[in-house]
Amino acid sequence: HVAGGQLPDLGLPELVASVREELKDLRAKSRRDTAALANLRDMHGAEQKELRDLRSLRDRVDRLQIENEELARANNGLTTTVNRLTKDFGQQSDRSEKLQAALDSMNQHVEELEKDMVGNENRLDMALLTREAEARGRVEDKRLLHLERAENTRIRHEALEVAILMASKRKKKKKPTRRSSPNKTTGTAR
Repeated sequence: HVAGGQLPDLGLPELVASVREELKDLRAKSRRDTAALANLRDMHGAEQKELRDLRSLRDRVDRLQIENEELARANNGLTTTVNRLTKDFGQQSDRSEKLQAALDSMNQHVEELEKDMVGNENRLDMALLTREAEARGRVEDKRLLHLERAENTRIRHEALEVAILMASKRKKKKKPTRRSSPNKTTGTAR
């Protein structure tokens, strides 16, 4: 519902319960995402350590290459050993690049998850604020409707009182003329 779907025709308690359930689900997803993020960070730390070890190994290989080149001048038989170490270094470099690429991909995925989580929280906050504003609006509308009805009832009562008062004044004015008129009519008929 929060992500922009249609709201079912439910009463406010059912909608609140639905929003609470959805909030509960989102919080559970957030906890799972947080745990996954922690696992990724642990993996990242292990890969960083491995990368440091590989860099250290690469530095060591570099030193060995220098030593081997010096020894190659003294002994051509050691050239084969230098070539093998060079090949190993290349493989380690490739592995290091692959690990770095995997690490970069994981970091990007973690950032996307964090952005999604922030976006979900923002959408949820907006939905809650909208619901609260709508609820306040409905309460205010009911209050204004009640006040309007009370005012209309008061005006009707006042109009009725004025009409009754006017009618009673008219009756008082007409009563003496009606009494004399029937007598006059009766007198002329005789």
